[in-house]
Amino acid sequence: MNDFVRLFTFGRKMSNIGDQVQEIGFMNALRRSGINPENYPTIYGYDVRENNPMTYIGYGYYDYNYGLDLFPIQEKEFPVFLSLHCTDEKRIEDFEEIIDKIPFFGCRDYCTYRFMKACFPEIPSFLSGCFSLIQDRRNTVPEDSKYYLVDIDDELKKHIPQYILDNSVEATHDSFFFSDDNEEADKAATEYTAKWLNELRDNARMVITSRLHCALPSVAMGIPVVVARNYKDNTDRYSGFEKLFHVYMPYEYEKINWNPVVCDIEHIKELICKNVEILLKAMEEGKTSHKDFIEEYVKKWDSVHDFFMPESHETYYVGEFAGYLSPGQKKDFFINQKDSSIIKYITGKNLEDSTLVIYGAGDRGRYFLNRYGKEIQEFSEILYVDRDEKKQGMKNGIKVLSPDFLVPKKENIVIIVAIDKYYSKAAREIAHYLSVDLGYREGIDFLMLDKLDNSSRIAMTQAALNAPLL
Repeated sequence: MNDFVRLFTFGRKMSNIGDQVQEIGFMNALRRSGINPENYPTIYGYDVRENNPMTYIGYGYYDYNYGLDLFPIQEKEFPVFLSLHCTDEKRIEDFEEIIDKIPFFGCRDYCTYRFMKACFPEIPSFLSGCFSLIQDRRNTVPEDSKYYLVDIDDELKKHIPQYILDNSVEATHDSFFFSDDNEEADKAATEYTAKWLNELRDNARMVITSRLHCALPSVAMGIPVVVARNYKDNTDRYSGFEKLFHVYMPYEYEKINWNPVVCDIEHIKELICKNVEILLKAMEEGKTSHKDFIEEYVKKWDSVHDFFMPESHETYYVGEFAGYLSPGQKKDFFINQKDSSIIKYITGKNLEDSTLVIYGAGDRGRYFLNRYGKEIQEFSEILYVDRDEKKQGMKNGIKVLSPDFLVPKKENIVIIVAIDKYYSKAAREIAHYLSVDLGYREGIDFLMLDKLDNSSRIAMTQAALNAPLL
């Protein structure tokens, strides 16, 4: 038994079973590779306080949860991250303390990949998918099957066809019980979750859910899935899974396809399992700090990375205070480059050669003109676009055009979506139109106004923390 390499498990019954779904998938990946999990000691994810030298594959949700540090990282650890989700700036300092021990970031979703690339450009990052996908695919659809409605929004029920409701089962991933971190708790939680996954495999004709770790294993088992979320739900965790399912928001409920096709991902499962096997053996041999191994190993994920890389530039809801700059970028801008334009800093564009388009000729558009008046002067041209024909024409000496003005992938343009909340219905529709229909890239070609404001406010706070006392 290798005492230095440990297996990461969650070790307790939590408020929902998503953690255990990932844990079961991770153990499935080991067994598929001919590795017996019992040959390794365990490290419990929610109680990492031993601070003994150890290395493990860290996976799951690494953001802080309501201020709680779910995975306290210790300085003697050597975590190797696969299937990692993290888009929380508060976590960055924790990673920085052990960054010389992290060989790479294997990211569960696209937003994590983008976040890690911005915060740690010197560390290789790639999309590794989620361990929830490592489930056996069923061969047949059960004859007496049901439609499973798992933690769906009440508003969605109004749009579900009656033939589905008449033959449905309502279920939840919530468990509402806790226990201490120990082997007995981990065993009870995983057994409960395994029984649930078997129930879906044996009885579900289709799954309709808001839960990521219900949708992913369902796809892996060959069960058709409809995923529907609410406006304020965090959707960054779903980024990169567009080939598996579309995430419907409330304004799309009327357009839901109730006969979804299941994506065949057997080749992706095989690649993930093979790469886990290679990594675990390399960890045992102490190779994960060797540059040559890291370069070769990261290349082995190219096919998986490409599969999960989004084809379009969708806008994802990553929290009410989301911005466009990493902590290091904010500090750099407000300490070293505060006299330049934050819009230029974010987009990387030469504003003098660019047209500024303000999408929205209402109150928020006027706010933008006042708030960023100095920066606006750098643009060669300023225009409004608005879908309301009554607003089109001239306003305060600025042309107001139809959104049809925005031809696909127009160069030298910066679009500011002047709507209060980027996760609102109207903002999502505009972002979808700009990114999916026209091919513009958020953070480069267009910015959501509230996220631009958040970049400024958070950055100014960071600068204040670094300022000398008066």
